[in-house]
Amino acid sequence: MKIKEVEIKKFKSIKELSFKAENLVSMVGKNNYGKTAIFEAILVFFRKRKLTEKDVHMYSTKELPEISITFEKVDPLDITLLLGKDHDLDYAHDQYLDREVKINLSFSGERDQYRFFRGTYRLESEQITLPSRTLKEVLPDIKYVSSIRNPEDNTFNKKGSNLSQLMDLLIENKDNKDEVVTVDGKQLKISDIKKELKKSEDSKVESLSKELSRKFQNLIGHQSLSIEIKVEETDIKHLHETKIKDHDISNLNSSENSFDIKSSGTGMQSLLIIAILEAYIEHNIEDQNFILIIEEPEVYLHPSLQRKIINILKQISSSNQVFISTHSPIVVSQLKPNELVCIKKEYGITKKLGADPVSIINELGIKPDDIFQHTKILFVEGPDDKKLIKLLIHKLAVNKRIDSELVDDLKIIDVGGIDTLSFYTNARILDVMNNGLHTHYKFWIMVDSDGNSKNEVKVKIEESLSEFTNIYNEKNLFILEEYAIESYFIDKNILCHLFNSLDQVKTAEICQKYFELYHNGMSEKDMNKKAQFQNKYKPKNFFFGKERVFYEKSWGLNEDEIQTLYSIQNNWATSNIDKYIESLPLDLLEKSKINEIINHITTIFDQIT
Repeated sequence: MKIKEVEIKKFKSIKELSFKAENLVSMVGKNNYGKTAIFEAILVFFRKRKLTEKDVHMYSTKELPEISITFEKVDPLDITLLLGKDHDLDYAHDQYLDREVKINLSFSGERDQYRFFRGTYRLESEQITLPSRTLKEVLPDIKYVSSIRNPEDNTFNKKGSNLSQLMDLLIENKDNKDEVVTVDGKQLKISDIKKELKKSEDSKVESLSKELSRKFQNLIGHQSLSIEIKVEETDIKHLHETKIKDHDISNLNSSENSFDIKSSGTGMQSLLIIAILEAYIEHNIEDQNFILIIEEPEVYLHPSLQRKIINILKQISSSNQVFISTHSPIVVSQLKPNELVCIKKEYGITKKLGADPVSIINELGIKPDDIFQHTKILFVEGPDDKKLIKLLIHKLAVNKRIDSELVDDLKIIDVGGIDTLSFYTNARILDVMNNGLHTHYKFWIMVDSDGNSKNEVKVKIEESLSEFTNIYNEKNLFILEEYAIESYFIDKNILCHLFNSLDQVKTAEICQKYFELYHNGMSEKDMNKKAQFQNKYKPKNFFFGKERVFYEKSWGLNEDEIQTLYSIQNNWATSNIDKYIESLPLDLLEKSKINEIINHITTIFDQIT
């Protein structure tokens, strides 16, 4: 299940505010506008934070906050849990065909012993009061990283800290009840170890119960009452000390060459957050149904790393929901207008602005790329695409397949996606300039299919370009056949030419197996499973080591096929794409899938005059 809409009333600076939620949501606004208040309201709803007097709007306890969240794609079994024992699964199917539920959280003046306000959850459609244990079972987990990166909040051994919450993504993902450990040559399941630990603990507390009962009964003077202690749960807990080891210090065995993360700068801590998120992407096997909230993920990061972290968060949002807040034009430029919630504050009240791209561009100062010195522009989606195309152009020019004197006339710009504000900003400038200069500027678009059909991509792009009548030409849109740039290197001839150690027959078989899996998945996917399909078959999974269980269960590979894949991964590095293209003969490239890109490039240069 995922959040579809959030409604907040009478909470802090928010009088009344609502917004629709995509898989990735970015709160945009100046400091002290209320971005954190929105996240805190969500945390209150998810019972990660208590409501205090300071949270009440204008400090008036006459009208207490109300927080409502509409969830979509809710499992019918979860709906039956929310409905309670008076309704069955058939009722849930019939009455909730859209699989949407709205849950309201309201507060009375009643408070607990710590002065926190007591809240009541209700299922709006049925006005059913929901018990806490039901919500705990149904609601997705939520992870929160605050914008204040205090050193004590960036340790693993403090429960609820920024880093411990993120580490949970990795630890929980590996918490498999069938996981096996080897002790003295004997294989034992973790679940069996826990059972034995529970038996041992049960025996201890039974003895303790008897002892306490005797003492208690002696104190009260009769035996009509006794003490009973039960083991509710047995788990294996780990506390981690987080240190950074400096390998430039010569005495590597000394404790002097390592220092605690708490003593490092906030920039170093932010880098560790990126590393954890990258690791999560690599190890993630299935949707985990969690919500990640990160305030200002770009804080203290160099612009290049700001681009990196937003790309990581976009990947995570393909299978889970991500909420961020940001001030960074670099981050916002990589997002779609419908992923932005722009807010302002008037007379102390937080309000939502319309997600008008022009307003957001002006508010955050998103600037177009350096396009004014060029009249011929090719837009691509990412830096790897740009690198590959520039190198292919160079190779074609050297081999006299295109006019080398025209190479510098074409400006290649990577915008992070054709539906991002970065592309919108550039397209808007070009459209205005062409309106006054009679189509003096010409541009082309080359995009990956990203696991979609060509028609799906075409419709999406034309929607983004609908208002730019002075620049769009359907003939100048090139939608690649394959998922992404890496797909074009899943080729026996290319891989075996680059890496002599690979077995040609086995490499050919695993390449063929990948494309069979991909195309079979394409024919079976539907809208509800689109993100799952894309996460499962993206070509990065071919080149970057996922866990063995992923390839066994998701791709159905046998041990020999997995070993072949690992051999390829041990040699491959996306950062070396430029070197790979330089070393590959043009005739080999033209016999591979890369010839599709070569043909598009030659078409563009045929049109450059």
